[in-house]
Amino acid sequence: MGKHFGKTIIAQVLQMKEQGMTHVAIGEEFGLTKIQIKRLVERYNRKNRTPVVVPKRRGRPPRRKPLTSEQDYLQLIKHLEMQVELYRSFLQATGRM
Repeated sequence: MGKHFGKTIIAQVLQMKEQGMTHVAIGEEFGLTKIQIKRLVERYNRKNRTPVVVPKRRGRPPRRKPLTSEQDYLQLIKHLEMQVELYRSFLQATGRM
């Protein structure tokens, strides 16, 4: 039948499949093997499947839990300590301390 036999018989194969015929019975009808019919149907289903596109999330992910006021204060203290350390190192580098 040739390499592209699927294009010519796919409608008939799908109709027979809907009627409840097995791959073996369909293959005997067209002179093909069970595997050839199975791959023909799989290829048809794969080509007609609609792809699922999941949008990518952009940016930083949101926080899991909102910070409590105590956590806010601890974070602020840590930030201020980092600034103080930066100022100290700057003053030491310029010789003012």
